[in-house]
Amino acid sequence: MTREKSRAWRETDLSALAHNARKIQSALAPGCRLMAVVKANAYGHGALPVARRLEAMGIDSFAVACLEEGIALRRSGIQGTILILGYTLPGLTPQLHRWKLTQTVADAAHGQALAGCQLPLSVHLALDTGMHRLGIPAEDHNALRRLYELPGLHVEGVFSHLCVSDSLSPEDVAFTRLQLDRFYGAIQWLKAHRLEPGDTHIQASYSIWNLPPQPCSLARAGIALYGVCSDDSPTARTLDLKPVLSLRARVTCVRTLAPGEGAGYMPFLNVEGDIVHREEIAVIFGQMLNGDHRAPPCLFSSCDFILSCGFDLSRPGCTPGIGFTQSIGSKNKLPVKFSGVRRRFLKIFTIYNTGSSQTQGIISSVQKGRSGERMFRILIAEDDKGTGG
Repeated sequence: MTREKSRAWRETDLSALAHNARKIQSALAPGCRLMAVVKANAYGHGALPVARRLEAMGIDSFAVACLEEGIALRRSGIQGTILILGYTLPGLTPQLHRWKLTQTVADAAHGQALAGCQLPLSVHLALDTGMHRLGIPAEDHNALRRLYELPGLHVEGVFSHLCVSDSLSPEDVAFTRLQLDRFYGAIQWLKAHRLEPGDTHIQASYSIWNLPPQPCSLARAGIALYGVCSDDSPTARTLDLKPVLSLRARVTCVRTLAPGEGAGYMPFLNVEGDIVHREEIAVIFGQMLNGDHRAPPCLFSSCDFILSCGFDLSRPGCTPGIGFTQSIGSKNKLPVKFSGVRRRFLKIFTIYNTGSSQTQGIISSVQKGRSGERMFRILIAEDDKGTGG
């Protein structure tokens, strides 16, 4: 379906992606390369178009979550290193070998099982430096040595993950420092015993924001690559990143609610004076049209409709026949509240742009409130399937 015929769609700005990659690369230590994390369909942005654009820029290291994701990229012609960050069953080693994928060794037993398949295999060793999820304990030097001695395993990298690097609290900063010390201690031990670590990497998005450049050969950028933060927590430094994903929807109509009225089932939105009330599990931002304070819009669903409160209808161009758009970015997030039994978001298709999009939706109608009343306006945007119960 074309954009002109759809009521809702998403757009991926590949120029913004390239911009972000350059900004992140410039924040890394000299000689440290960007490893693009494209797991989970590149965080919903589309793994293949994202990987192709980055590969065209010279990026040759990618990370995925599982074997299937790695094979999909290889089938589509993506070259370079594709690291599987998650666990792969040893019985699937022939697939790893066939598609020239690099497998994470989750622990010593996993490494032994992979080697038992008697196929040459490129691996990165995950070190457990305190997260206790995957990895060989960084201080277990005997286990590390035995992995290097296993036939068929070619250790091409060693890495770890910092579990609280998104926090600047003194306790979390101290724990991150402890993890770094454990990681670099293990790397030094390997080198001292003539065991080549290959590519080393410990920084992910938040440790790129919150740590000084690290003496590693790779840095794994995931959510930052797409111009998004996990939340609004402060970071030690900022990067000029641009949101890559935009959600677009045609606006079906605009409703004006008087104090005491509600919208949607239950109803989720209740207007009383200057305050928009919410349930504990929802985060509903809003603005009164005659107020001075502006807040990000909120989206919540009601069957196949998405209700948006707090959208600034007073800005230029927001009149019937013009439009409504919203980008998803690090400082401009849309809280989402699902209602009804369907619990799904918009059914949308994707358009990949090489430049910033100026596409707007359509405001079908506007209902005006009575003079002097405090009113709250919500936009009702249809998804691509029509309404249901």
